[in-house]
Amino acid sequence: MLNHSTQLKTAVKPFLAVLLALCCSGAGLFAQISPEVAVTPGHAIDTAVTTEIAAAGYEDSEQNQARPVRLISGSSRFRAKARELAEKFSRETRDEALRRLHGDISFADRPAPEIGQEETFQVDKTGGDKKKPVKALLKVIGRHCYVYLEKGRRIDEAKLKKVAQMFDQRIYPQTTATFGSEWKPGIDGDPRITLLLLGGMQGCDGFFYPGDEYTAEKEPGSNEREMLYLSIDRMGDLNDFMGHLVAHELQHMIHWHNDANEMFWVDEAMAEYAATLFERMPWTAEEFFAASDRNLLDWEDTRGAENYGHVFLFIDFLLSRPALSDTARVKLVREIVKGKSAGVKGVVEAMAKVSGKLLFDEIFRDFSAATFIHNAFKGEHPYKFSPFVTRNLLKYKQPAVAPRRIFKTASGTGKGKVSMWAAAGYEFSLQKQPAKLQLKFSGVTAKNAKGNNIFWLGLALTDSAGRQAPQLLWLKTAGNRLEKIVNLPPEKKFDRLLLIVCNQGPMRYRDGDGRLPKVDFEFSLNEEQTRFDSLHEKP
Repeated sequence: MLNHSTQLKTAVKPFLAVLLALCCSGAGLFAQISPEVAVTPGHAIDTAVTTEIAAAGYEDSEQNQARPVRLISGSSRFRAKARELAEKFSRETRDEALRRLHGDISFADRPAPEIGQEETFQVDKTGGDKKKPVKALLKVIGRHCYVYLEKGRRIDEAKLKKVAQMFDQRIYPQTTATFGSEWKPGIDGDPRITLLLLGGMQGCDGFFYPGDEYTAEKEPGSNEREMLYLSIDRMGDLNDFMGHLVAHELQHMIHWHNDANEMFWVDEAMAEYAATLFERMPWTAEEFFAASDRNLLDWEDTRGAENYGHVFLFIDFLLSRPALSDTARVKLVREIVKGKSAGVKGVVEAMAKVSGKLLFDEIFRDFSAATFIHNAFKGEHPYKFSPFVTRNLLKYKQPAVAPRRIFKTASGTGKGKVSMWAAAGYEFSLQKQPAKLQLKFSGVTAKNAKGNNIFWLGLALTDSAGRQAPQLLWLKTAGNRLEKIVNLPPEKKFDRLLLIVCNQGPMRYRDGDGRLPKVDFEFSLNEEQTRFDSLHEKP
């Protein structure tokens, strides 16, 4: 699924966050930014876990560098099912169910699995509900996993052993250290996780099915074990297979155990973020840049790769804020995963526990700006993603969201539609930089039971030569309307201005609350020649 083959390192790689707080003057002027470099190590996992990670390298052989198939996780399709099961049934192991149904009976004396043993699993290779029996052979028993291969499929034995080795030494300890534990020993009383390798999967390349965490009495077709379904077609690049796909699905398993009622976007954001722990850059980010008008919270299509890219970039931006120390970053991840409040509310509560300096709506606005201007300056500035993600975004053919229109002067008018919890951008030339600009804006207010949308307008000054860090001013509309005179800094350091139309929607939105529509807006930006005392922002 990736365009590159970054080698998986054997030591835990720091997740650096080098960012500054942006200050705007209260008199309507863009504040001058004086960057100060502050390096803080990130992507930290518990130090005790690092000692468990072996020093063996996982090189990309020519065989493993085959172009991967770009399919996506099927786990998001089961979120509604996960909620339904969680609301309907209490969690119960197989032994507990046996004792409840038949008295003092358990699986305690059943023989341990052996290499070569055949098992029949109930599987729908499309990630749906039409399950059929599939036979598989147990090929490897690891410290934390069983590796099963669908009967009739052929994978080199050394490669299967490497799957188990990578899972045991790196994927499992590092993912659980960051996100928390799965249900352990779980429904089957066995601490190992089953990795079922399948051929012929359609429409997705892997998934975690929460129904397997319930007994067959409660969920017919359950395999009654902690397990991941994985496509052998993704095994061309084994680093990508393990570091992106397996880590992604393992995060889903962990998240389900901690909060079975989580919203799509939060769970998928964390699952995509898991790949960065292993220096794998989710290719879905590039898909977002090509189709950026996506609602962060209300997914129009859970199979759309751009949705995954959107939420991944947002969570990476959130976790790279300078207000978060290395320890606080890990704590925030844990708090989001284990919190029982879902969606925005859960993220807000987690942020409040970790840092009072983090506000969701402010983070979203600055994130929206970052999708346009993160690469406007090579040095440090407040609108960058984590260093790892920033480096990899620069490898993309389209490394940022493109403005919808480019005006050759500092004046222009436009109109359009934009999704809630999304942003649109319009670029203006400042080759002849005026001292003031008159901005007029009008947007439609869309309401539903959860609230209404609020437009914010961002004015970002950038230097096309990349000599100056960008400066950004946010303006809140009143009733989704704005008319304002904006002073530009007298120093002629910038030659471009980006107008960012940021449409924030209801924060209380949850999956199943109905579509949040795209909203109409129109604007005009003109060089100001006449003084409007009622609107002028005094210096």
